[in-house]
Amino acid sequence: EGNLVPGIRAQKSAHFVLGQDLTFKMWDRPFKWTTEIYYKYLWDLIPYTIDNVHIVYLGSNDAIGYETGVDFQLHGDLVKDAPSWISLSILKTAENINGQGYIPMPTDQRVRFSMFFQDFLPDHPSYKVHLNLVFGSGLPFGPPGNNLYKDVLQTPPYERADIGFSRLFWDRSKQKTKSRVVHAFKSIWFSIEIFNLLGINNTVSYMWVSDISGNQWAVPNYLTSRRLNFQLEFKF
Repeated sequence: EGNLVPGIRAQKSAHFVLGQDLTFKMWDRPFKWTTEIYYKYLWDLIPYTIDNVHIVYLGSNDAIGYETGVDFQLHGDLVKDAPSWISLSILKTAENINGQGYIPMPTDQRVRFSMFFQDFLPDHPSYKVHLNLVFGSGLPFGPPGNNLYKDVLQTPPYERADIGFSRLFWDRSKQKTKSRVVHAFKSIWFSIEIFNLLGINNTVSYMWVSDISGNQWAVPNYLTSRRLNFQLEFKF
């Protein structure tokens, strides 16, 4: 209703994290494997609902919650001088509002996987291609209103693939020039990227529509489709 709510306290959390970094060599190139296990206890939470893309806070510190999960990442040069990585995250997060029992929080995305790979074209080291893949499991949602215990539905998974092509125009360590302006840069790259290569319709939210019988239907709103991006990169 647009009214200020006095007496609201800051939300609080206690974090417990156990991690390890393992560095090793494979194919005579450096690699790093990272693992983190975490648990976060949350209290004085202010519950919120999501109406389309609008976040509506309920205006009271009447919830506790937790987040727990594990993150894995492998980073290294699968191709020399072209770093790549792969990661996997598993998460569970829930909240308990006024002692009614635990329910998933709006950010409860159980699985997220991503991979970034890049390589040079054979016999053409100034040309590079990269591939980015992302997968995320669905998020909880429900009909509009302040009753979060009705949010028992789940959005479809998030899926995306990007591809890009880059051309090296200037490398100070390998080239010479009489131009002081160009020589001021370590390298100059030009890239063309295609975002959402497969044109997948990823759901960002739902718009609820009522029929004459009072039934509510969830109509999905989608993120942007395939996009073309141009980039000019100067490294100092």
